[in-house]
Amino acid sequence: MSDYQVIARKYRPSTFSDVVGQSHVIGTLRNAVRQYRLAHAYLLVGPRGIGKTTLARIFAKAMNCESPRDGEPCCECASCRAIAEESSIDVIEIDAASRNSVADMRDLSLEAMHMPLHSRYKIYIIDEVHMLSKQAWNALLKTVEEPPKHVKFIFATTEVQQVLPTIISRCQRFELQPIPTRLIVERLREIAVREKVKIAGEALGAIARAAQGGMRDAQSLLDQVFGYFAGDRETEISVRSVQDIFALTASEDLYGIASALLRNDAPFAVQAVNSVAKRGRNLETLFGEEVNLLRNLRLCLLMANPEDVIEATPEEIASMQKFAQGIDATALAILLENLTGAARGLHDAVNKQIYLETVLLRAMRMAHQTRLGDILNRLQQLRTAGELKFLDQLPVEPAARHGAMPPQAVPAVSEEAKPPETPPLPAPVVSGSNPPKEEIAPSEKPEELEKPETPIAATPDVAIEPSPEAIPEEKTPEDTPEALFVRLLDAYRNTPAGNTAVADALSRGKVEELTEDHVLCIGFGVTISEENFRLLNEHVSELNALFGRLLNDWSARLKLERHISLEPIKPEDFTAQEPVSAPTAPPPLTEEEASLMPEEDAACDEAPAEEPRLAAFSQLQSTNGNSEQSSPLEDAPSRSGKRRESVMDKPQEREEVIAVPFVQDVLDLFHGTVVDIHREV
Repeated sequence: MSDYQVIARKYRPSTFSDVVGQSHVIGTLRNAVRQYRLAHAYLLVGPRGIGKTTLARIFAKAMNCESPRDGEPCCECASCRAIAEESSIDVIEIDAASRNSVADMRDLSLEAMHMPLHSRYKIYIIDEVHMLSKQAWNALLKTVEEPPKHVKFIFATTEVQQVLPTIISRCQRFELQPIPTRLIVERLREIAVREKVKIAGEALGAIARAAQGGMRDAQSLLDQVFGYFAGDRETEISVRSVQDIFALTASEDLYGIASALLRNDAPFAVQAVNSVAKRGRNLETLFGEEVNLLRNLRLCLLMANPEDVIEATPEEIASMQKFAQGIDATALAILLENLTGAARGLHDAVNKQIYLETVLLRAMRMAHQTRLGDILNRLQQLRTAGELKFLDQLPVEPAARHGAMPPQAVPAVSEEAKPPETPPLPAPVVSGSNPPKEEIAPSEKPEELEKPETPIAATPDVAIEPSPEAIPEEKTPEDTPEALFVRLLDAYRNTPAGNTAVADALSRGKVEELTEDHVLCIGFGVTISEENFRLLNEHVSELNALFGRLLNDWSARLKLERHISLEPIKPEDFTAQEPVSAPTAPPPLTEEEASLMPEEDAACDEAPAEEPRLAAFSQLQSTNGNSEQSSPLEDAPSRSGKRRESVMDKPQEREEVIAVPFVQDVLDLFHGTVVDIHREV
C-alpha cells in the first residue's frame, strides 16, 4: 500500500514554464538567472495559493542548478533533485509563524556566515515573513542589508503592510496576482485527464469560481470531488453534484434572482432566496455571486469585449451577453449601487435570510421607482405627438414664491386714476434745407454754440428712426416704489385673509428703494414696536406672494429693515424761538457813564449782539446733559418742517429706542449714555 499524495503536491510546478498566471514575475526571475544578475534579497507578495512558495523553490533550484537551460532548472542534477525532495542542506525553508523570536534570527545570522556545502549559494526561504516581530527584524536587518556573497534571501508574505519599510527597501519586490478563472479551469482539466476522471466543464467552472483565484484551493476542491466519486469512474461528474458537495448556488438560481430584481417581481425574489436557504446554501456566498453576476451583466452592456475583464469561461460570457439583451441599464446600475455596500451588514446580521430579503426588496424599490428623467421624456413625447397643445391655451399665472397664500383678486385701477398716456415722440427728419431754429437766450447758450464749426453739406431727405436706447423711458406714477407700496397696502387690506394688525404695522414703514430685481426695501423707525415688527416678519411670505402677483414676477419680494437714522445736529438747524430768544439790548450809555467804565467793559458793550440761532445753540451746549432742564430742541423744527419733542418722560418709548441694537452699539462704542431723545410731531 503506497502513500497517497494530494493533487496540490502531486501536480506542483517544478519549472517556471509550469507556473500559471504569473508571467510578469516569471520573466524577470528567468532573465536574472540567464544573465547572472542575482540580487541578495527578493520579496514575493500576494494572496494565498497563487504560487509564492512554489516560485521561491523553482528560483532556488535555478540559482543552484549545475546546468540551467535558458534560465530554467534542469531538474536532473543533484542540487535540483535534493531541492525537489526537500533534503538540500544549502536551501533552508523557515516558517516565520513558528520561528519569529530574536534568538532564532540571531542564530540564522550566525549560520549564514558559513559557506554552502554542495551548492553555489546558501538560500534562505522565509515564508509568512510578516509574522516576525520588530525585534527579530532588527536582529536580522544588518544581515539582510549586507549579506555574504554566498547568501540569498527569498521572503514570501500575504500581508506586506506588516513588513518593516526598511526591509522592503532592501528587497526586490514582486506582486503576484490572483489566477484568472479560465486558466484554473484549463489546469483542472489537465489534471482530470491525467487522473482519468470524467467531469463536466461547468463543474470545473464552479470549482474555479469557488477557489477565488487560488490554484491550490481549486486543486484541493478537485481532490475532494474525486474522493467523493472515487467508486464510480465511468459516470461524469455534473455541476449539480459539485454544487451539492460545496453548498454552491446554481447558475439557474442566480439568473432567476437577477431576473426577478430586474422585472421588479418581489414575490419571486423572496421565494428564490427562501428556496436557496432551505437547501442549506451559504447566503453570504449567494449574495456575493449575485452581485458579481449583476456586475458582469453591466459590463456586457458597457463593453464590446467583456471577456477582457470578466473572469469566466467563453460559454458563460456568451450566456451573460444573451441574458443582458433588453435589460434596463439604469435599473441595473441602481441595483448595483444599492447592493455593493450591504455585504458587511449581511456578515454581521443575526438572521441573514431576513436581512438579505430586506436588502433585495429595498434595492428593487429604488431601481424601479418613478424617475424625473422618465417623466420629462414622456412629456416630451406627448408634446411632440401634439397631445399637449391645450397647455399653450391656458393662462400663465406665476405661483406664489413661498406658496403660503392662494391667488387673490387684485382691485382694478379705475380709468380716472390711470395716468394719461404719453404721446409718442416724432421721428426726427434730416432734410436738405435746415429747419428753423429756436431762439436761445445768450445766458442759456452753451459754449459749443459760440465756436463756429465746419459747415455740414446738405443731404437728401432721409428719415431716421430713433433707437430705443436714445429715448429715455419715463416711469408712470404706478411704477414708482411709493405707488407700488400703496397698491400693496390696498390689496392686502382687501384680501379676505388679510390681518388688520399686519396692515397697520406695514403702513408705518417708509419706502427706501426698489432694486432692479424687484426687491422693495421698506424701513421702520421707532414708531413700530418690536412685537409688531416680529408680526410683520411672520407674515412676510404672504406679503411676498401678493407683491409677486402685483408685479407679475415670482422673484419679487419685500425687504423689511428696522433702523434709526441719526442725523448730525448743526447750529443752522435751529431758529430763534421764544424759549431760547436772545436778550434785548440795553439802552446806550451816556458820555458820563462811558467815561467812568473801564476800557475792557466798554469794548464788550460795543460788541455786536450774538445771532439768535447761535445763542440758541450755545444754550443747548450749556445744559451739559441735565435732563431735568428743558431742552431747546423741544420746540425747534426739524429739517422736514415738523416740531421735535422730548420722549424722556415717557418710559415705554424711551426704553424702545434704547433697546434698538444700533443704539446699543453706538453707546458701547463711545462709552456714552442717553441724554435726551426727540421725535418729530
